[in-house]
Parts: sequence; C-alpha cells; structure tokens
Amino acid sequence: MDPGELIALLGLLLGGVTLAGGLFGAWALGRMQAERNALDTHDDDDSDARLTRIERMIEAMALDMERLAEAQRYVARRLPNVEPRAEKQGSQGSLPRV
Repeated sequence: MDPGELIALLGLLLGGVTLAGGLFGAWALGRMQAERNALDTHDDDDSDARLTRIERMIEAMALDMERLAEAQRYVARRLPNVEPRAEKQGSQGSLPRV
C-alpha cells in the first residue's frame, strides 16, 4: 500500500471518528439540557406537598428516636442493679470476663 493512500485512509478514519464523537456529544448535551429544563418546570404545588410529606416523616423519625432513647435510659438505669449479681458469680474462682 502506498504511503499516500495510507495517509488518506487514516484521515478519513479519523474524520469519521471525530464526526461521530461530535454528533454523540451534541446529542448528550441536548438530552442533558432537556432534562434540566424538565426539572425546572415542575409545579410548586408538587414541591409543597413533597416538602410537607418530608416534614411529617422527619417528625415521625424524631418521635421514634425519642422513644428509643427513653428505652435506652430505662435499660441503663436497670443495668447497675444487675451487675453486682454478675460479680458474685464471677468471684467463685473463675476469672472475670472482659
């Protein structure tokens, strides 16, 4: 194959790859811009309802966390009463567990 023909074929190949990349890039940018425009045109009523739902869910989670904290406090108050019994069992010749 003549070097001139090789250069021409490589030029055509690179030109085709560049054209395909440019077309794909333009398509991808157009699609991204369309998605961005679609997100910007949402109604405020939908976002208000969504915000209200999120607020209710956060309040419910806070209430559940408060209940768990209260249960933990109760168990923590009860634990010191249980520990002396465990020490009495451990003093019978066995090593204390760590």
